[in-house]
Amino acid sequence: MRVPLKKLFSFRRYPPTINFPFPPDGKGPEDPITEQDKPYYSESSNPYAQASLRPTRLLNNSLGSTGISTLISSLSPQHPSWRATLRKDDSTTAGFQYLVKNRIAPNASEVLYTSNPYFAMIGVEDVAKSIYAAINLKDNHGVNLLLSSESYTVSDMHLLLNGKNAIEEPIKVYSSEIAEKRLNLKFRPMKEVLKGIYS
Repeated sequence: MRVPLKKLFSFRRYPPTINFPFPPDGKGPEDPITEQDKPYYSESSNPYAQASLRPTRLLNNSLGSTGISTLISSLSPQHPSWRATLRKDDSTTAGFQYLVKNRIAPNASEVLYTSNPYFAMIGVEDVAKSIYAAINLKDNHGVNLLLSSESYTVSDMHLLLNGKNAIEEPIKVYSSEIAEKRLNLKFRPMKEVLKGIYS
């Protein structure tokens, strides 16, 4: 009896190359990170980044299994951003957006303002479109796509979330070239996304 193929999608909150809020060892703050970069792990990485390595290893081991009847693909969105609701604490992302907008620094968040790193983001609408497009992909077993639009410094994120213009131009820390080409999508500029969150 032939078992029909099923599709399984893995969503990684952070890719295993992250060392938030700093780049992995051997990378400068503006060096691009792609799907081809070797997974990076550090004891100094934040808990989210450390935890991402465990399911990544499990998933990669599953990819090599013989007789598997499931097509496994992964999408790694970088800080999906969306319009805030009335509650500032309804999710980790919305809570973080609220902190940056109002320049609040609980616990260790002060390092974000003093070091002012680039922060990779993508609009949540683009994540949804990517999921839909990925479902219809062929020959996508084992594929992991980075979903990222642009990266702004934390200080410029603060300005954009308050409806002002950024001082510096955005860069692309996490390259979405492969994802956009494979999914046939063009991700929205983060200037539009961030300015619309609290408008």
